[in-house]
Amino acid sequence: NTQGLIFKILEAFRNLPVRCSIDIIIGGFFTDKERLKTRLAQLNHKVRLWQNISPRIVAKLMTQADLGILSYGRSLDEARSLGLPCIVLSSSRLNHLGSVRAERQGGIVYLGDFRQTKDDELGKEVVNLLLNSKKRSELSKQAFSLIDGQGANRVAEFLAKLPS
Repeated sequence: NTQGLIFKILEAFRNLPVRCSIDIIIGGFFTDKERLKTRLAQLNHKVRLWQNISPRIVAKLMTQADLGILSYGRSLDEARSLGLPCIVLSSSRLNHLGSVRAERQGGIVYLGDFRQTKDDELGKEVVNLLLNSKKRSELSKQAFSLIDGQGANRVAEFLAKLPS
């Protein structure tokens, strides 16, 4: 649970002028599933809810998506490694600092702390990016350039060079 972030996202989707297909991935420790299901039933969009799925399925969903909306964290690295353009919201001071740095690096649009982000502001950014394939492509290229999937190899090479 990211302190209610998912419900902020759902409120933003409530008034979108475009109809979207939405995949929501929640972690195994998400505790407010009944409230989430109630809110999902109120949306005018096709929504699929995923929980406790394998990393392979998460990757497949990310590669099929046009846009990701998430909280700053490990999921952002996963999304970037797949070239998924993202809107990022933070839920803590530490997340904010990481998000600011991530936006400077590229591949994302950071909107700030989700508690201070207005629903319509988030909704407008979603629509802007969904309607602007050129911007999404730009963000995707930036994201791909940041994470090449070779980090483990570089660490192994570094460790192999250390004196024993």
